[in-house]
Amino acid sequence: MIFKLKDIDMELTWGMIPSQADGTSNIALAGHLDLPKRIEKTEHSWGDENGVEPYVSAGEIFHGGRDIDFQFIMDEEDEDAAYMKMLTFYAFLDGLASDELMTLSCDFGSWEVYVRDKVEVQDLGRGGISGVLKFREPEPDLTGVIPVGGDLGTLEGIDGIDWVALGFTFSDLGSMGVIRSSWAGLLNRPAPKGQEVISYGKEGFQVTKTGAREYTLNAFMQKESYTEMKTMISGLYALFTQPGTRVLVLNSSLLRIVYVKDGFSVKSVQIGATAFCTLEIRFVDAGEYAGNETYLLLGDTVGNYVTTTVGQKILIKI
Repeated sequence: MIFKLKDIDMELTWGMIPSQADGTSNIALAGHLDLPKRIEKTEHSWGDENGVEPYVSAGEIFHGGRDIDFQFIMDEEDEDAAYMKMLTFYAFLDGLASDELMTLSCDFGSWEVYVRDKVEVQDLGRGGISGVLKFREPEPDLTGVIPVGGDLGTLEGIDGIDWVALGFTFSDLGSMGVIRSSWAGLLNRPAPKGQEVISYGKEGFQVTKTGAREYTLNAFMQKESYTEMKTMISGLYALFTQPGTRVLVLNSSLLRIVYVKDGFSVKSVQIGATAFCTLEIRFVDAGEYAGNETYLLLGDTVGNYVTTTVGQKILIKI
């Protein structure tokens, strides 16, 4: 696969042969599929309440950039030739304007980037070099189409969209051991909030309310092609960047009102007969923490529900 930087073939010009990123992928890029973290204020913590108040209206949701790494090797005639190729590349970077982004492109897509950190290389001897270029994409494209959902009250998934429609390969969470192994933190009690106490001559303390509960889904996705996998990941962008909170249904008795402020990471990208990757998504409870939680959909017993102006069903805690 040909990688270009500012429309310059990186292998032909600088001898940079695409390698394998992050130790578990078979492609040279890492981070290019991540959903970045939100920036600006995402929540407010009231000292006299458990949990946090999430900021999830349209005018409060902003996302930062993402890190993209390119792993490469060089195989030149000798050390001098390898060093000269690297110095030529450094001269190219030094010639960029202070406000200039470069287009990094390959068959997977293109990204407007700048170099965010030092270029780390390892001399392998006899003209061999391995290295990584650490880029930053300040304004990533997070557009996508939210998958079509079903009944919020019956489907295990997010906002009435089951796990398969969201792109994950498993359909039966119980048989896949998701509740027991792929979820982290579901049964944790959040840490207490910070103490504000003054004491002299002895240790002071204050029993405080708890912070927000957080838990992480470690899942995987396998599709027929990279294009199909990228489309499903873009659907997750759209789902988690839209205003409002999300309804996470794990089973008939375990339901959470959540939001995603830290984005998600995509790793272990394998492209071959199929396309495969792993995803790590961290959820934050959007309401006050309670040991025993029961939610009901606001509606009647024959399937008629009260919804918001955008069609989202309303849940009440009892």
